[in-house]
Amino acid sequence: MVKLHLVTGFLSLLWLTLGLASPTPDLIDPTSGKIAARNTQLQPRAIPAWEFYYNYDSAAHQSKATALTNQGYRPISLSVYGANTNPRYAAVWVQRSGPAWQATHGLTAAAYQTWFDRWRVQGYASTIVSVTGPRNNPVYAGVMEQISGVSWWQKCDMNLQQFNDAYNQAYAETKVLKSFREYGVPTDRRFCAVYHSNPQVNHWDWRPSQTPADYQATVNAFVQNQYWRPAAVSVSEDHQITSLFMDTSVGTWAARHGLTAAQLQAEYETHKANGLYIINLSGGGVGANARFTAIFAQQDVPSARAWTATGTTTGFKNNAASMATVDGIMKTFMQTNGVRQAQISIGRNGAALLQRAYTWAEPGRHITQPADAFLLASVSKAFVVAAVQSMFNSGRLTPGTKVYPRLGYTNPRDARVANITVQQLLDHTGGYDRVLSGETVFMMRQIALEQGTGGAPATMKTVVDWAFKRTLDFDPGARSQYSNYGYLLLAYLVQHVSGQSYYDYLRSTILTPNALDVRQWATAASAHRGDGIVQEARGVWLNAQTPLSNVEVPWVYGGDGMVKEAAVGPSSLSASASTVMRFVSRFGATGNGPRAVSWRDGKMNGVRTWAQARADNVDWALNLNTMEFSTGVESNELFNRLCQVDITNFLNTSPVA
Repeated sequence: MVKLHLVTGFLSLLWLTLGLASPTPDLIDPTSGKIAARNTQLQPRAIPAWEFYYNYDSAAHQSKATALTNQGYRPISLSVYGANTNPRYAAVWVQRSGPAWQATHGLTAAAYQTWFDRWRVQGYASTIVSVTGPRNNPVYAGVMEQISGVSWWQKCDMNLQQFNDAYNQAYAETKVLKSFREYGVPTDRRFCAVYHSNPQVNHWDWRPSQTPADYQATVNAFVQNQYWRPAAVSVSEDHQITSLFMDTSVGTWAARHGLTAAQLQAEYETHKANGLYIINLSGGGVGANARFTAIFAQQDVPSARAWTATGTTTGFKNNAASMATVDGIMKTFMQTNGVRQAQISIGRNGAALLQRAYTWAEPGRHITQPADAFLLASVSKAFVVAAVQSMFNSGRLTPGTKVYPRLGYTNPRDARVANITVQQLLDHTGGYDRVLSGETVFMMRQIALEQGTGGAPATMKTVVDWAFKRTLDFDPGARSQYSNYGYLLLAYLVQHVSGQSYYDYLRSTILTPNALDVRQWATAASAHRGDGIVQEARGVWLNAQTPLSNVEVPWVYGGDGMVKEAAVGPSSLSASASTVMRFVSRFGATGNGPRAVSWRDGKMNGVRTWAQARADNVDWALNLNTMEFSTGVESNELFNRLCQVDITNFLNTSPVA
């Protein structure tokens, strides 16, 4: 028999944590090593009336659901688990109005499909799906809501590769994983998942079918990113865990996994006393072997973002109109692409005309200021050029200096290596092609292992020693191919010739004399816990700083293979857009020698930047705290349209005072 519940609601609300399985394990505070809740510093708010239950059989679940529905409750989490012959249910309900909804449980695959199709054609979207049992005889439960303006799709009976393909498809379509479930048997694991449109382009990532220990390690990696949290977890019958992580805000939260029924009840009592309720609950296993995951939070609906603009506009003939135009351009771009933090600075001959900072973020997050420092990515290379030019000016280097011999390297495997000149590296004609041989600056973990550093992270010297033994991809000077390694090599050359660290030389010759606040950006996540600017990227992977360890960290903090300290030349300086604008007015954006009309952009995990020196001496710089945009259009095209069309058109049509 099909069981249906219908409630007519009033508010059109979406729950990103409506899931059939849920949450997370004990979260370890990296500073104390103790289990701790996380707090995003939201103002205290009353939690809704809510109820949860677990280990209910079908009849008990039906009875409880009917009673709660009649009292104005609606399900926000539903998990079916245990044997398909006698499944159990765990659920969380809140008393709240909302869109009309339908729910079902205890269905075969065929019956569920019939139910699903019936409500889909009436404008309902699947918001929760849960499955238990083997592939050939599963039991389904689910919720569908009558919500408008949502693009969505659902796929079930997926193997792991198909689940991974669905993830890639969802990201390509700017969708987010809404609800999911792992079921089947260990030799034939299956997945069912729902994906919804992601209009705010919230960042998310997932991990399928991990052991509890591996899942815990993944949690520990993701939460090193500020504001990231486990949003939902699915527990299989043999306690494998599939998980969803997001960077949205639900206030203070805590997550637990591997709980017995008694432990779940105890956790409920503890967190209830702290003003938290369960927003995601999942079960897996039968009888005494049943285990639960639970996510507790102040709210199940993530906080809405708010728009804030700060800074001044003082140098245009019509300052009010100019500020409104630039603010409008940035607001449209940031809200369309989910960018939380940005800056733009426009100046003439180094004097500020406009300095604006923007925030499109949840309450409790830092309000971006014009003086805040952002990671610069490849805009850092402009400072390498200035440092090298200062050595040209002092006669310590020349454009024709052969780099490796000047560093003391002899007898290269490829004789052409000895002929690479400083100017060729500046011009990206040194013989290195990252398309053919890999992106060296993102291979530092591998390089440290191959160079036998004994577990120490790669340094500039480690990378140069490794690259010296490689074969070039083309004759130096024969063609141009963008090379991050070439600028690492130049920074190392500056360091060698000056007898100082690259940054110390840069600071003494360029930064301090010109009053430029430019900093080194450290790799370790621990160095950024208090940062106002959060460089946002979605992934985690093996840590470049600890090459002998299999511990994962966020991409931004070494998981992308880069040790920022070693890549300070090509990639790892930080500064405000205002500082970059003033630098460009003096030194230009690209090319050595006198300031030239030029532009340079930067792109890597957690950052997108732009710097431009114009012919009219109106220079400008832009910083964004992510490179992940709405993926309906290729991200480079979106960014180039912003910089080369929208901002450029404004500058060309807005006279300065």
